[in-house]
Amino acid sequence: MHDELVEVFDSLYSAIVYSPATPTFKTKFITITVIYLLKMCLNKISGEGVIYGSNHFRC
Repeated sequence: MHDELVEVFDSLYSAIVYSPATPTFKTKFITITVIYLLKMCLNKISGEGVIYGSNHFRC
């Protein structure tokens, strides 16, 4: 289940990043950020907690 979700996010991410149809940089940036945060949450849920420095990302 988790791997399938990651694949969905990865394909969404690729579609947004490489799509010339994406309206503006701002929209693209917000969407990428949201997808990134969702992926972080998924990693946390699946027990692969991501750590940056000494800060834990909390969902």
